[in-house]
Amino acid sequence: MENEMVRSKRAEMLKRFQQQGVGEKKEMEEACIILLDRSGSMNEASGSETKIGAVKKSVPFLSAPGHYINYSLIAFNDFADVIAKPTTGFGNVIAGLDFLMPAGGTCFSSAISLGLSLLKGEGLKEEPQRKRMILLSDGQNNVDREGLWGVVDRCVEEKVVIDTLAFGRDADTQLLQEIARKTGGKYQFVDSPLALEQAYRKLNFNVRWIEHKKEEVVESR
Repeated sequence: MENEMVRSKRAEMLKRFQQQGVGEKKEMEEACIILLDRSGSMNEASGSETKIGAVKKSVPFLSAPGHYINYSLIAFNDFADVIAKPTTGFGNVIAGLDFLMPAGGTCFSSAISLGLSLLKGEGLKEEPQRKRMILLSDGQNNVDREGLWGVVDRCVEEKVVIDTLAFGRDADTQLLQEIARKTGGKYQFVDSPLALEQAYRKLNFNVRWIEHKKEEVVESR
């Protein structure tokens, strides 16, 4: 169970995110879909807390104030559900984290397929410059393994990048690496809540695209 201090801190973050405005009208920079494993093993301990607890603390570091980004949140086990529909308010994603209840197996294909549907749905009022999914899992992809590569190939065709996070030694590391490689994404392995927080920080829009681009420019000189 989370203590009162953690809940209070998350409530403060939620209030701050809800107060953030998009600012002046400009082209949407990215559609970012967060895919979170909610299988039964996410209730296991990682350090002094559960894995799902660590995820709830770390996901907020993806917020990039000042950028026009459309966020969505999908949770998956044997099947996938939309927890937060496409929104420019990251507060909706924060609120959705409290609905994550670990149980069942792990099906990557259902999450990715649902993400592709969101990218074509009514939630996106305009075409973003970039389309990205961030897939986190702590276990083996043990449901619909045969159907996975079909949806990954669709991501490649539709230019959807999938960044992947393998949380712990039991994660399907080779598969997550291959998904990232095929779609042009970034793969990271994490084995603690602190490492997970740092990994999500690296996937923040400012770091993933802006700072990385600056580094490329400097190296090319």
